Amino acid sequence: MRTPTHILLCLFLLFCSCGKEDEENYHKFTQDDYAYIPTVYKEEGKVRNYINQHNDTIKIENRSYFMLEKTPGGSFTGVFFYNDELRIKLRLLDFTPVKYINFEIFKKANGSLISIINIPKSEFCESYYRWDIPEDKQYLTELSINTTTYKNVAVLHIKPKNYEDGCYFFIADTVTPDKVYYSFKYGIIGFDDTKNNLSYRLKE
Repeated sequence: MRTPTHILLCLFLLFCSCGKEDEENYHKFTQDDYAYIPTVYKEEGKVRNYINQHNDTIKIENRSYFMLEKTPGGSFTGVFFYNDELRIKLRLLDFTPVKYINFEIFKKANGSLISIINIPKSEFCESYYRWDIPEDKQYLTELSINTTTYKNVAVLHIKPKNYEDGCYFFIADTVTPDKVYYSFKYGIIGFDDTKNNLSYRLKE
């Protein structure tokens, strides 16, 4: 005969078991992951300046840094899992009408860190980038700006569709950059307008 005490004990053990299973299937950001997460964008409203060789300046503003913890991530080998997800939005202050750069960073069930970067672009061009860390670390490089060397830098090239000419990123009204330098730790640190021989670099 089951007494109320036995029933409560069974319910408690079931609750503990479910909680343990949830934690095992919860893929959160680790300390190592933060070497590939641009926490510089946490300060909303902060403006970062990019200056070229002629001292022309382009400004990009931190708009939002939104962390989602333990969000449903789907299923992996038949087991439902949760993950951490970070969404970042930057505003391009020198472009009319208003446009934004968006980042989505999240954990996969296998432990990989996924970074998706979406930069506004001209028509008939592709500028959607997805990086898988650690798998794609082999493609990262370094970039020196004055006395600072940034590691784990991705060079984002714009890709024309159907070999159309005139592809460029929408960064500012007055420039047509075709290359963006993205540091996984420090965010966007520069971009090049190779057609007009202009190089913009972050000035902290």
